[in-house]
Amino acid sequence: MNILRKILFTFLGIILVIVIGYALYFAYIYSFFYVASSAFDVESKIVKIVAEENDPTICSKIKIPPFPFSNEAIISEEDLILICYFESASELEDEKICDEIIKVSPKSNSYRNSCIERIPNMIERKKILENSLEPN
Repeated sequence: MNILRKILFTFLGIILVIVIGYALYFAYIYSFFYVASSAFDVESKIVKIVAEENDPTICSKIKIPPFPFSNEAIISEEDLILICYFESASELEDEKICDEIIKVSPKSNSYRNSCIERIPNMIERKKILENSLEPN
């Protein structure tokens, strides 16, 4: 009986240490990083924060939670950062942000070029939208 108690308490102790460890890890992640588990999270939340604060370095602080609860296909942290820079460059109308894409992924030169080409199109779309909203 005494041995069973020791085994039970050891087992419960190990589980308690694991739970506390995960709680501390999640608290750290959510305190110092921007957590996103899908491209939608980046486009709908993080790019808005980048635009509000006018700070594209926020994109480099994106982390994926260890257990993303999303129905989308699993996407890498690098891809989420690339999407953030791509969308932020259009939102802030700044070609320099497109250069950050190469820093994240040196093989993404075509993605960088697409980013640069997209900015004038986005500026034109915003002008059309503003003109369409003006009263006649």
